[in-house]
Amino acid sequence: MYDIVCSLPLDLLIHVVTYLDLEDVIIRCQRVSKRWNEIFTSDAVIRSLLGETLAFLGLDIEGVGVDDAMADAMSYLQWRHRLQHARPIKKISLPWPRHLPTMPDEVHCCSRRLCYNVPSRNKIEMLNLETGQIVTWAGNEKDFFRHFNMSDRYLVLMSYEEGTGMYTLTAWNYHTNQKFEQRIPDYGCMTIVEDKVVTHPVTEHIPSFVYVWDLTSNHVQKIGSFSYLKLFHVAAAQNILVAFEMNLEKQTSEIRQTKWTTTTGQLLEEKFFHLSMWADQAMGKKKPLSNTYFRTYGHKTVAQIHYITHPCATMHLEYDYTNDLVSVQLIRSVDPGDEPIHGNYPISITPYLVYRWTRKRVHPVTYDATTGISVRHSCHIQNIRALLPRNSVDQQIEEHNVFWFLSIGDREAFGLAGDGGIELWFCNPNFVPGFLEQTIDSGDVHEP
Repeated sequence: MYDIVCSLPLDLLIHVVTYLDLEDVIIRCQRVSKRWNEIFTSDAVIRSLLGETLAFLGLDIEGVGVDDAMADAMSYLQWRHRLQHARPIKKISLPWPRHLPTMPDEVHCCSRRLCYNVPSRNKIEMLNLETGQIVTWAGNEKDFFRHFNMSDRYLVLMSYEEGTGMYTLTAWNYHTNQKFEQRIPDYGCMTIVEDKVVTHPVTEHIPSFVYVWDLTSNHVQKIGSFSYLKLFHVAAAQNILVAFEMNLEKQTSEIRQTKWTTTTGQLLEEKFFHLSMWADQAMGKKKPLSNTYFRTYGHKTVAQIHYITHPCATMHLEYDYTNDLVSVQLIRSVDPGDEPIHGNYPISITPYLVYRWTRKRVHPVTYDATTGISVRHSCHIQNIRALLPRNSVDQQIEEHNVFWFLSIGDREAFGLAGDGGIELWFCNPNFVPGFLEQTIDSGDVHEP
């Protein structure tokens, strides 16, 4: 029998493979025949899949190393597949430490570390998910905790100085214990990109400044005045900030793009353009559900804007600094009536995959920019009761009264934090810690 697949030139076959997912290639295609198995397990095919998979995961092939990546190709492919289909290898529930009076105000999970603030104290506790060790990072006891964020290198705490009206920024390199401090006059959300800490406006309609704190020089620079800031990208090595302002409640989505130096605050470039016509027609005057959530991956920054009761419920924005291009992808909702948890912001797991959680049994919904489709998965939080307050009754759980949940995590460990504790999902085959089946209190505690 003539086999058209086996007769294809290798470069054309590899091009076809890029349109297949892991299940098609690994599980189905390799089982068709011996010849198909040879083709779909060849270095050329696996290398092609691997390159796309690493990009999907937000990993740099140069940083990972080609030889190392090839040796562990199946793990990367399985990792991506589990993230896309919400099939964690393991789910682990953790209660909060006994010394915490209430649920923390803020929780983050990044680079195999879980961080949470100590309520009523200007302190952050960090659990190392690899070793089980807990480290406490303390700010000025006289200041009031407001906000914190973390990256793969830094932990940054924002606190309020009563009497002065100023905000103190305290940063630690949690690998070296090096500490930095600065003060700014305005409150804002914080984003960390390499060695830059950016505080940006909370309110959209009131013009506000952006502050860029360079941890290398310990210099803070005030930049511009922004309204409806929906996306920005920091090119840390070049000391450049690229900002995008757009009022998405207008009939047409005009975008103002500006480029600034982060060392002097000088405006280098300004231009205006519109989103594509089909994006304007699809969104119209629909009101966004929540503020934009965005994250930087190398030379790209991605953002997702969620809408209410609309067949195209999500707008995925991507800015590529190398090419200075903005692209937009509309992600179609498969179940627009499935209400997300109130106040539960999405988690950017990878450059192309975002998780949200619904109120119906707390199911995960994945928004995939590579397919343009959102999917509500049957897999759900394993122990909802453990995340709810101790005084919750069955009726509250039955009615899905789950307003306490916070989305946390990255591509290796993600999940939800509630009044009762945390549930973490692990999808990376090479990282599923066993000690977490105990409690957060099990680690050693010390202050650097």
